[in-house]
Amino acid sequence: MRIALVSQPRDPIAATGPQRGSVAIVLVELARRLARRHEVLVLAPRRPGEPEDEVTMEGAQVARVVPPAAALHRLVEAAGGLLPGTRPHMARSVYFAGYPSRLAPPLAAFRPDIVHVMCVTPFLPALARTLPGVPLVLHLHDELLLGLDRATASARLAPAAAVVTVSTWLARRLATRFPEHAAKFVPIGNGVDLDRFTPAPRAEAEPGRERLLFVGRISPEKGVHVLLDAFARLARERPGLGLELVGEPGLMPRAFLELLERTPALETALAFYGRGPLERLRRQLVDGGDGYLRTILDRLPEPIRARVRVAGPVPHDALVARYRAADLLVAPSVCNEPFCLPVAEAMACGLPCVVSDAGAPPELIGARGPEGIAAAGIAVPPGDAAALARAIATLLDDPDRRRAMGLAARRRADELLGWDEAVARLEAVYRSLRAPAAPVA
Repeated sequence: MRIALVSQPRDPIAATGPQRGSVAIVLVELARRLARRHEVLVLAPRRPGEPEDEVTMEGAQVARVVPPAAALHRLVEAAGGLLPGTRPHMARSVYFAGYPSRLAPPLAAFRPDIVHVMCVTPFLPALARTLPGVPLVLHLHDELLLGLDRATASARLAPAAAVVTVSTWLARRLATRFPEHAAKFVPIGNGVDLDRFTPAPRAEAEPGRERLLFVGRISPEKGVHVLLDAFARLARERPGLGLELVGEPGLMPRAFLELLERTPALETALAFYGRGPLERLRRQLVDGGDGYLRTILDRLPEPIRARVRVAGPVPHDALVARYRAADLLVAPSVCNEPFCLPVAEAMACGLPCVVSDAGAPPELIGARGPEGIAAAGIAVPPGDAAALARAIATLLDDPDRRRAMGLAARRRADELLGWDEAVARLEAVYRSLRAPAAPVA
């Protein structure tokens, strides 16, 4: 098959080396493996200094185009939600409207059998017109469509021949909301490079000197403020406990959060955006993500603040060492996580996880029993710092259980999170779309 994979217009793709952003990581991991058996073209936005065309080490072609007015689109996107009721820019039909036309020439030259689009639904009608008769596969990594008005969202889904999702949780949510498209939703899951993300022999942590780890965007919807509150509760009684924050500070446009399911936990995140347009403008465009990080760190007493290490963004390849050095991964999101790649990577490294009971992470760590305890970790109510602290303490105080959960985490990763299995599920979707129609009797 000839397969074209279309990156989001804000996700550049490197032909070699680590990628930035979970969606870009997924695209490249799929492309690498698909290229072993198919002709693959990756279409991506072009950054200054990048060549228009490259071939990856795995044999996939990369074609880059410059999205028109990209800086303006990013500015409008960042300003989203400054006024109440504002639709996020990505929900409008004009979102990076010129991108599909720039993609048309390389697509026409490639003559794909399948076009696989990452996340962005406004492009589907234009791509369908450009390539009539070519099946479009939409790959959803989030639940933002659920927040649009139903008629608009359903129309966005109409050109897609299939919609693959990163988790069973997300596929079920979408099928419930859009029953007319239910047959299109297929969970293929995400994967982890199980050869790279592996456990390492680790010395047992000295009691009281354990290390907690957070990996992800340092932003309100990820619940980092809840984690710091829980850490402060634990640190008062555990003078050797440390916490490392790995990830880039940054506020998502508030309008994106408005599309998420509104819960009391999410309201705690929205509070960090300010109350009026001027305050929201200052916090999003002037302070940026650093403002959120400074605010939540300043809440901590200085002796506790000194035990929080802010590592900032770390290349994807370097994350393995962070997981191996930690005793627990904490993923305290206050929104529904459609997958949560750091949880999957931590599990592959044999690290037990404490997660919010929201979205797919509980699915990853396994069936839960009393008090949210699962095979590979514990799930707690989102936004509940006291419950988060109790769950972390439960595992800090029980090294044997922590060790058993780490072993179970790796077993689950081997069973559920191999990229080859995800690619096999995706290829089955592709084949179903290219199957000849049954003869008419």
